[in-house]
Amino acid sequence: MTAGIHEPRTAVLVMAYGGPDCLEAVGPFMCELIGREPVGPMLERIQSRYAQIGGKSPLPEIAADMAMALESRLASDGLVIPVRVGFRYTPPKIGDTLGEFYDADIRHVIAVSLSPFESKATNTAYMCAVEEALPGLPGLAVTYLPPLHTLDAFVELHAQELREATDRLDTDPGDVLTVFTAHSLPVEDLQNPELYASGLRVVAREIAARLDMPSAAEFTDSARLPGIASFGAPDSGRPWLLAYQSKGQRPGEWLGPDIEDVMSVAAESGFAALVVSPIGFATEHMETRYDLDIVEADRARELGITFDRGVAPNDAPELIAQIARSIAEVVSRRSADTGER
Repeated sequence: MTAGIHEPRTAVLVMAYGGPDCLEAVGPFMCELIGREPVGPMLERIQSRYAQIGGKSPLPEIAADMAMALESRLASDGLVIPVRVGFRYTPPKIGDTLGEFYDADIRHVIAVSLSPFESKATNTAYMCAVEEALPGLPGLAVTYLPPLHTLDAFVELHAQELREATDRLDTDPGDVLTVFTAHSLPVEDLQNPELYASGLRVVAREIAARLDMPSAAEFTDSARLPGIASFGAPDSGRPWLLAYQSKGQRPGEWLGPDIEDVMSVAAESGFAALVVSPIGFATEHMETRYDLDIVEADRARELGITFDRGVAPNDAPELIAQIARSIAEVVSRRSADTGER
């Protein structure tokens, strides 16, 4: 290397949606999210939800913990590079973190999204934030890791959590409905609706196989869940299906079936319990801590059925280790191609 020329370096950007870290931050967060100041009743309603789960979103702290764990794991594997978070809707923003990397003479960033499936609202939005920042950062290259749902550790951790949640129920397997859930999205916002849904089906099918649950198929009706159309094995000895949660208020078609509809039919059909595996999430969110643990759990009690769920992987060492290996592979390939690190 020529004397006086600083060798380009690599860093890792952990990208996520973001979320308020206190009740006072809910307003600015909603303003960024919807593009305008939230009206009084809306702000009060959202603040009330956050107040019920500790006064803040769990995501920023979990994302920071994951970045720290990833940096530590990389260092233990002999790869000493900085790992920082960047959020789409709350500080630190994706563009700001890229700018900080650039000021530190970093010219290659490996980006990993904590949203495990492709969608316009998450990964595409994160990539747009990156692209918006790049014109002001000449020479900065960004490499995107594949979605987290493609990692074996992601699947295995969800499988382990589902197994433990099911065991806690102590109910006959035939009377327990297993529901794999993901965030519902407006169909018109999906650049490729099948890409999102097909990824979810792959993960649900793989988890079911690991837990010796029956193989699945598309169904439009079933004996035990009349009127519900989805993917799964609802009439088997260990019934399960894929459903969606956290549907918004916007008019138009959303991905379904909705978990509340599934739960109502399940109760009417004599199921004693419902166990949820939130495979659409790599980390805990408002959607798991409030929508599942409070709204859906309360709904289950009203219907007279038992409710439990698995926890998202968060910073589980197995997931961190596999992400670190993926990063090391990118660094190795780049080094071989360019001689840079």
